[in-house]
Amino acid sequence: MRRVSYETNLAKFKQLLYQLNFDNVMEFECPNNAFNAFIILYKGAFESEFPHQSIKPNRKYIQQESWVLLGLLVSQEPKLNY
Repeated sequence: MRRVSYETNLAKFKQLLYQLNFDNVMEFECPNNAFNAFIILYKGAFESEFPHQSIKPNRKYIQQESWVLLGLLVSQEPKLNY
C-alpha cells in the first residue's frame, strides 16, 4: 500500500491545517499530553488528505528468481489472473 499524494492534496492539507483549532493543545500543561493532542489532530488531517491506496503489483515486471523453474511459472499463470 502506498499513499496518494498530489499537489491538490497537499494544498488541501495545508488549508485544513490552517483551519484546525489548536486551542485545546495549548490548554495542556504537560508537554506529553499537548503533543499527543497535536498528533491526533495532525494525523487526522493527514489521513483524510493522503489516504492509503492499495496497488496491485504488475506480475510481468517482477523479477524472477533464478531457482524458479519454467514449470512453476506456467502453473502459477492461471492463479495470477484473478
